[in-house]
Amino acid sequence: MIERRRCRISVVLTLLLCAFFLVSTNCSRRKAGSESVESWGPLTKDPLVVKGDLGKHGGTLITALGLEPRSFNRIVSSDMATVDVSDRILADLIHVNRETQQPEPALARTWEYSADHRTLIMHLREGLRFSDGQPFSADDVLFTFQVLYDPKINSPQTDQLLTAGKPFVVTKIDDTTVQFGFAQPAYDIERVFDSVFMLPRHKLQAIYQAGKFSSAWSISSSATDIVGLGPFRFKRYMPGQFVEMERNPYYWKVDTAGNRLPYLSRLILMIIPDRNAQFLNFQSGALDILNDVRAEDFSTLLNEAGSKKNIVVQDLGPVMGSEQMWFNQDRGINPKTRKPYVNSTKLKWFTNDKFRQAVSYAIDRDSLIKLAYSGRATAAYGPATESNKLWYNPAIQKYPYDIEKAKRLLTETGFKWTRDGSSVVLRDTTNQPVQFTLLTNAGNRSREKMGALIQNDLEKIGIRVNFQPLEFSALIARFSDTKDYEACLLGTAMVDIDPSSQMNIWMSNAPNHQWYPNQSKPATPWEARIDVLMRDQSAAPTLEQRKRDFDEVQSIVSQELPFIYLVARNVLVAAKLRVGNFRPTVLDPHTLWNSEQLYLK
Repeated sequence: MIERRRCRISVVLTLLLCAFFLVSTNCSRRKAGSESVESWGPLTKDPLVVKGDLGKHGGTLITALGLEPRSFNRIVSSDMATVDVSDRILADLIHVNRETQQPEPALARTWEYSADHRTLIMHLREGLRFSDGQPFSADDVLFTFQVLYDPKINSPQTDQLLTAGKPFVVTKIDDTTVQFGFAQPAYDIERVFDSVFMLPRHKLQAIYQAGKFSSAWSISSSATDIVGLGPFRFKRYMPGQFVEMERNPYYWKVDTAGNRLPYLSRLILMIIPDRNAQFLNFQSGALDILNDVRAEDFSTLLNEAGSKKNIVVQDLGPVMGSEQMWFNQDRGINPKTRKPYVNSTKLKWFTNDKFRQAVSYAIDRDSLIKLAYSGRATAAYGPATESNKLWYNPAIQKYPYDIEKAKRLLTETGFKWTRDGSSVVLRDTTNQPVQFTLLTNAGNRSREKMGALIQNDLEKIGIRVNFQPLEFSALIARFSDTKDYEACLLGTAMVDIDPSSQMNIWMSNAPNHQWYPNQSKPATPWEARIDVLMRDQSAAPTLEQRKRDFDEVQSIVSQELPFIYLVARNVLVAAKLRVGNFRPTVLDPHTLWNSEQLYLK
């Protein structure tokens, strides 16, 4: 009862905040189209023309941000809140269109490979300017890659920007031409430039040279400090309340009639961690878009769409990523405590492939789909889901619910069972009871349901799971910073279907190699093999060769199970009918990928 009342109070406060914000900033949606466009800066000589419905300038669009951003520095932070903000205020050289899933020109208008595919030359648009009006040039590209390749920065993006394990050689030819040299022939490598956002050298070079880049663009930075080439520019951040962005007057895209983009004057991301509060705010009209509708709310909104006819609700099918759990297999020593990150007894379990396979067989995925996602999900067993038709390997090992098979695998590894009153307890070869703590993010109802179901499933084979949802920033700190955890339940976000975009996950020395990151050398033969395959696929001259390499990666992962893949949830989204050019996609970001084209009717 106490928690229910607390939730209601939170929802009411959020609704009041939204209403206050609309009034205080004088940006009512009713004014969309009637506002005068503020003075635009000079337009590049060759703007990018984008297709879509012709919209109206003006108005403010409001959507929800489920987490507090840890930073506004995309180079050092990869949490989804940082990504959601930085995707709107920064821009990349070559961009993967989330609708067509194909690379397209962005800051680079054209590019070409050398005959031997060891060189890629990019031609930048002329007259580009950052959101503060300062010019963008090849010098900013060189500076960006200097930062990305700095080992002291240790950016999670760096691993996808390597060939044969070596950084690209980035050379300025002139102010609008940049050459990238590769350690081995590179084919279709333009996709890896997606979401590699260009930095303003004039703002950050002195900070970088002073050794303070990792703390640049923090959540306490002023609006004038944070500049980019995206459709919006940072205006203000109110912790626990919202992130506000305003139109970038120097943006370089236009619609088919030659009108400058973006259409919106402002974009507001309300910070609403509670999913129930997000849902109620959307129902009340305080939010224009709901990026991630819970399965249990989908039917309600579907009925409202049919009766009120003022909203649109879409089920886009299975997401490209999946929900998964993993065990901490880090063999390292905590430099602060001088103790192992993982208890030696538990590390022995977690690094045992048959133990991980047994856990996978013991989880009833059909129940997860039915009870946690109301049937709007499919079982997942590997890095690529069935919706990724180009890269999915149907021959990977699968783990249908099979308690007896799970028990056989545990028996083969020396585990045994004893009685403790009415309970059965699984014990290892030293007679230690098998138990671990499983973490997830609090407030995600589907994951909380999954955690409880997994806890119940594993109890049937004698494993005791202490399921512990944590506030998201605390969770991220546990598995990314302190590594003080045993097992984690989270999901993956896919911004591109191409395997090369996943280098920062699969390479053993990568910071996002979650189960054991930043390895000095591969800890296991199978991780060493994945390193080779991922490098080979990125350099293979044909799609067939790349597919063969990544098929083997998927096969290894399905056998070794560093991640225990569970389900691929359906992408469920909703928006008010007044939102024009609303074209959601299965790739992240589902609803704001074309934010420069969104407008209010």
